[in-house]
Amino acid sequence: MSPAQERADAVARRTAAIWVTLQVSRGAVVSCDPLMCAALSAHGFPSRDVRVLGPTSSYPVTSAIVIVTQAVRDLFGSSLSSDYAPAVLAAFGSGQASITVRVIAPRGAREYWNQIGADQAARKDIGKDLLTITEITVSAEARRQLLAGQPDSRLLLAIAHLTSKQAIDIVDFGNVAPDGDPSIPLRYADLAESDQAAHLGRSAYLRALRAGLASSEYRPTTIGSVQLPSGQSVLRIEFAAPSPPGLLGPQPSS
Repeated sequence: MSPAQERADAVARRTAAIWVTLQVSRGAVVSCDPLMCAALSAHGFPSRDVRVLGPTSSYPVTSAIVIVTQAVRDLFGSSLSSDYAPAVLAAFGSGQASITVRVIAPRGAREYWNQIGADQAARKDIGKDLLTITEITVSAEARRQLLAGQPDSRLLLAIAHLTSKQAIDIVDFGNVAPDGDPSIPLRYADLAESDQAAHLGRSAYLRALRAGLASSEYRPTTIGSVQLPSGQSVLRIEFAAPSPPGLLGPQPSS
């Protein structure tokens, strides 16, 4: 391997390790090659949740996430990605240095996509219901995302709970996920940091939003102010990856 290739590999591995450490749920088991696993541990991902893949490893179907590097491609070829890890959460690097962070589908790709379809249909129904609540104001973009069933089920449930406590203004939904599959649910919502309907000053309103979210059964992993490219400051509420299936209804049988 050339020095340039080694540098490219190291950069992609480090970038992927940082992303997984920041974005993947604690308690989610992640499978990876030895170098990638070492990078995860070095960046603070719990070692107890890391599983090292080697020459005698079978498909890591008991993990939640697999990080597919060239070493993992050498172990499994394309079958792991096509059969048991069909959806990309995020991608880094290019060529032999390319790394994809993928969701494990323990019952296979077909069952995974069936579940994704069922979940999205349920999310569309919840999104339509949310748009009828007078305490919710939405941007045109957020309305489109809700009607398309794009937001994560946990976000929808947290927002439904929050509106029982406080009026809210949804700016948009999104993911911190470079080159992720468009089918992956959107795990964060940006809320305006003031709402005239709430009849509260900004500081009091933000405290009320945080208190309402804290009392939800589905509490966001992170809550914090973010400045959008437009210059608007929003309260971003975000859940960790991966999105759990079947929260809004029964899972389809195989």
